[in-house]
Amino acid sequence: MLWAGLDLKGLKERNIQNNSGAQSGLITYTQDNEIPADALLTAQYLGERVSLLANRF
Repeated sequence: MLWAGLDLKGLKERNIQNNSGAQSGLITYTQDNEIPADALLTAQYLGERVSLLANRF
């Protein structure tokens, strides 16, 4: 098993929003049944991070 949480400190780092401040994974909410764009950017970043870490092992 590989643990790959967010390595962002919270709110805004590297032009990526992490409004929840969570580092354990993606936590989001919906607005009018839509996922906010900043949450999608965070999800994309987490996916890229998991991919990079998985390829190391």
